[in-house]
Amino acid sequence: MSTNYEDLPAQVRAQRRRKARLRAEWAAAEAENQTLIQEVTGAPDTQAIVRMTRRRGRAAETRAGWLFIGLVITILAGLIYYLGLPFFQNYVDGRVLTLRETRAAIAKVEEDLDTRLETVREDLAIALTDAFVRIPVPTGSGSEHYYALMPLDGGRVMVAGSHNTLLIYDPAHPEPIQRIDVPTGNRSDEYRAILPLDEGRVMIAGDDNALLIYDPAQAEPMQRIPLPVSSGFGYTALLPLDEDRVMLAGYPSTLLIYDPAQPEHIQQIPVPIGIGKLRFNALLPLDKGRVMVAGDWNMLLIYDPAKAEPIQRVPAPTGSIFEAYRALKRFDKSLNRLDSHRA
Repeated sequence: MSTNYEDLPAQVRAQRRRKARLRAEWAAAEAENQTLIQEVTGAPDTQAIVRMTRRRGRAAETRAGWLFIGLVITILAGLIYYLGLPFFQNYVDGRVLTLRETRAAIAKVEEDLDTRLETVREDLAIALTDAFVRIPVPTGSGSEHYYALMPLDGGRVMVAGSHNTLLIYDPAHPEPIQRIDVPTGNRSDEYRAILPLDEGRVMIAGDDNALLIYDPAQAEPMQRIPLPVSSGFGYTALLPLDEDRVMLAGYPSTLLIYDPAQPEHIQQIPVPIGIGKLRFNALLPLDKGRVMVAGDWNMLLIYDPAKAEPIQRVPAPTGSIFEAYRALKRFDKSLNRLDSHRA
């Protein structure tokens, strides 16, 4: 008995395998039988038809569900549009109305500003008309430009300009304006610099190598000072030095010193080689008898009579040929260089 019980699990497993094998054989036989029936009778596979019908039914249910969802969404969208359109239209109309009102307000403000601006212009024109009085110049003076002004005694003013024009304006007697005759043979077109001298005399420098001295106490008030022919073509700046001497600056690259004690010996200051033929436009006195010279093409020089080479070139900012004029304001005498922080 003990031996039979020990073999029972193996017998159960063998029985199960036998049942599985029989079921497989039964399924194969049934499939073969079904195939034979179809071949003999031509009847369709009902199980396949059932499966296909079920698949189609499920697909139809899915499509119907999506169609229903789409219909619901369409109905809801229509309701939202129908119910919300009036509110949206009122919102848009309100925005448009607000925009129109804003534009109208801006146009009104601009109109008021234009009116005020026109009023200010009219008031300014009246004020300028009252503040400025145009001085009539002598008929036929021919000058189109005035370059230099200098006060004289008695409140009078000397005016130097183009086309050989030298005038004296007296505010106590505005008409007529006195015109000074230039020496015969002087071909200068423009007078650009005026310098007061002692005893009411005036030095005048201009184009065509012209250097004149005006002395109202003389019978012939205008005296022409001969300059070296090779010295230059014209002069644009005058600066008084010690002992009544005068420095002249002009072009091309011309620096002279005129000494009234020795008028026939005019000192010509040599400029550095390589600066080119340019125009010196301004002179500025420094300490210890030195003079700064400013010219075109970014040129700054310092004249120091105490040195063997009296002309020293000052490095100026590059990039602009018009920096020479502005550099005079930025020159620091104590440091002997340009100060970029100065205006």
